[in-house]
Amino acid sequence: MARRIRNPRRSPERGTALVEFALVLPILLVLTMAALDLSRAFLAKNVLHQAAREGVRMRVVMVEPISGDDIGRVEDRVRQVADSGGLVPSDIDVSAVPTAGMNTVSVTAPFQFTFPALFRLVGVSLTNPMPLTASCSMRQE
Repeated sequence: MARRIRNPRRSPERGTALVEFALVLPILLVLTMAALDLSRAFLAKNVLHQAAREGVRMRVVMVEPISGDDIGRVEDRVRQVADSGGLVPSDIDVSAVPTAGMNTVSVTAPFQFTFPALFRLVGVSLTNPMPLTASCSMRQE
């Protein structure tokens, strides 16, 4: 039987980096996927805020008192902006409340955002689907 000659340059700890990488990789993947999912929710929230802001701005620049036709136009604008981000709001509430000579208009558009099951694997319990709601108010001049 031939004896293998030992290479003096080889470390006796050969392969430890591979084992460490195999142990750390699942944790890094879970953290990366969690960051991606949370950033998707943040994007959806920002799109909803922009839609609410657009609807409120449209209502504020109207000079006549609020009517059913105006509410329909504001809701259409909110849906148009939300649709550009791939969102379909389930409820839009347009209200005008005169307070001390000022008219405040609020638009609320909730959206059901569903987190993937990845969070359940690591033990995080989130409401699924998570309701995202955006509202905006402006003074009518």
